[in-house]
Amino acid sequence: MKIIFNLPDANTEIGIRNKTLLCFMYASGMRAQEVCDLTVGDIQFYPDRAGINAHGKGQKMRRIGIPAAASGMPKRYIGHRGIFDSKEKHIFSSQTHEKMTVSCIEEIYKKYVIRAKKENLGHVSLQTTQIYM
Repeated sequence: MKIIFNLPDANTEIGIRNKTLLCFMYASGMRAQEVCDLTVGDIQFYPDRAGINAHGKGQKMRRIGIPAAASGMPKRYIGHRGIFDSKEKHIFSSQTHEKMTVSCIEEIYKKYVIRAKKENLGHVSLQTTQIYM
């Protein structure tokens, strides 16, 4: 995962978004649709953690906690976007829409997995690499 987390270019807006998205999804374990629906008002930041109200399947809400080490990046990203006071704004947006789609998230993951395989993992098949890991 570290290889994939380091692939987005943190010197570009898209790279910052993608790196934050990948790390956030890994830390929270949230489903892609839950991340798409996530607004600024759904996250509460505390000194030692963050609490997230995830709107899941069947409009059920579940509460997710992530430690301070994992909550710093999304907090900085929200600040970077200047949307802390816009509770209804979606945290992750696409290049063309205010709300990201599941297919957009899937494409981001696909892009970085392909790059990771090509640049770092050394095998055509991820299963082959996993044998050595």
